[in-house]
Amino acid sequence: MKIKQINNAKCSNRKGHILACFMAVLFCAVSFAFTLPVFAAEFDFDSQENSCSVHAPGGMEYLQCIYNVAAHMPKFDPEKKENFGESYDRQKYIECMLKGRESGHNLTGKCKVYRLHRNENPEYWPYADVPAVKWPEAPSQPTYKEGMRSEEYFKALCEAEAGEFVYKTVDEVEGFYEIRPRVEESDYALSDRYVVEDPFGYVMGNAMGSSKGTLYVQPYNGKYSFWETRGIYEKGTYKGKLGYLYTSYYRDLENIDSNARTAVIGFKKRAKGSGTVIYGPGIVKVKETPEVQSKYGYTWRGISRPHDRELGIAGGELLIIDLKTNEIVAVRRGFARSGYKKSQTGFWWLAPKICPQFKDKYQIDFIKSVLKPTEENLNFKFPEPEKK
Repeated sequence: MKIKQINNAKCSNRKGHILACFMAVLFCAVSFAFTLPVFAAEFDFDSQENSCSVHAPGGMEYLQCIYNVAAHMPKFDPEKKENFGESYDRQKYIECMLKGRESGHNLTGKCKVYRLHRNENPEYWPYADVPAVKWPEAPSQPTYKEGMRSEEYFKALCEAEAGEFVYKTVDEVEGFYEIRPRVEESDYALSDRYVVEDPFGYVMGNAMGSSKGTLYVQPYNGKYSFWETRGIYEKGTYKGKLGYLYTSYYRDLENIDSNARTAVIGFKKRAKGSGTVIYGPGIVKVKETPEVQSKYGYTWRGISRPHDRELGIAGGELLIIDLKTNEIVAVRRGFARSGYKKSQTGFWWLAPKICPQFKDKYQIDFIKSVLKPTEENLNFKFPEPEKK
């Protein structure tokens, strides 16, 4: 960052602007003194920014807060521009927040677009001594042809690469492990061309965070005895019990209250397509565990193809893996297309066009088709409620 750029902060002798210039110079000095990482995983930008909004926009605390946020923004890398928001600009972020200070209004939401960068979403492999998984390679001959438009390229990628590729299925599976948890994306990220790594997998995942435990385990939708994921982490630091690195969501069949109405256990359809939700006992419990019980797991990644993001297209892959060997059991590859919405950016990755065209077949449905649940879990019935 060049010192002369702080002129954009409108330095003058007007009240308060000298202070703003001083803080801008201080920020520049900090930027030169330290090499910032590509990802600032341990800094909670949203929480810090929310704390800025607590302060009066004209006060010293507000200035200190916004410069602290800006100082933690990763340095833009033009070789990895897909890791940053389309409007990413540290200087514009500062200017935007300073406008809030001058006008006396909180512009935190409006300014977020200038600091958007990709969530890291780290993987948590349970067995360090197993050889690394070999991801599928991109086609040697690119699908893109010069002059292709977005919809044409999207259709070509779908025909050439998208689909479900199952190398084997496994019967009588009790549960499975999530290798790479997804971070929930903000609306600002979902409206950006680049920031979300795998929009296809995100929208087809069907659940975020702990709700996946209910989706995968709780009858009637849940067909597994347990689902495992990483332990309790905050800002990249483990916060769970010492040595208990994983979390298990499991069925507690010993303490079923047949009269409870704490979870959705069914859906009764009517003739015209509508229906009634049926409530019953919630039987999913959570515990921390020192090791993974699962034999199989899944992970995901975004994939890049020539000119994809500039044409509003993003691809992703989901792998189902044998955890003891890292052998790939199945692959699901798909693409999402946006950029044509009636909005400020044109993007909304929660409602893209996708391929392959799955009719109500989300991530869990693909997993169930490969890692087949036990007959006992498939045929599970709740006990009849006790008569009062």
